[in-house]
Amino acid sequence: MTIKNKKEVLQQQTEKTFLTLLDIVYIDRTGKERSMHYVDDYFSIISNDVVYDPAAFKADFGGDNEDGVPDVTISFDTGDLSVVRFLDEQDVTPKIRMSVIASDTPDIVEIGPVEYEIKDYSVEGTSVSLSLAAEPLLEEPIPGIRFTPLSTPGLFT
Repeated sequence: MTIKNKKEVLQQQTEKTFLTLLDIVYIDRTGKERSMHYVDDYFSIISNDVVYDPAAFKADFGGDNEDGVPDVTISFDTGDLSVVRFLDEQDVTPKIRMSVIASDTPDIVEIGPVEYEIKDYSVEGTSVSLSLAAEPLLEEPIPGIRFTPLSTPGLFT
């Protein structure tokens, strides 16, 4: 984050608007990587030569969880069921990339991009709630390591 914008974030009042960019990256049926781009604003914006369509979404980063990685949820009001149909049609789990920009300097990424995987999603009307995993590898069960004289003779000398 630029120094100027760090000061703006800490101000009680500011005229600067920070926008969250959301990229949904997926593999299509031909094997090519494709993506959909959204911004949490009323108008489209161009950032780094990519057009981000307006969308109503809210990211909830949860609280600190000392037993694991924090839960991240995106609530996405689609207005129609195209995103739901898209999620149902995917064979490979799409990835989510989020980043933050300032509206007056859209080509400078202030935070991110941070990549997530979709763990689960639920639908209520035309709203989609995505549960995301930042590091899904950290949630994998790891079998206990056994040390025996046969497998590790150096420990038993």
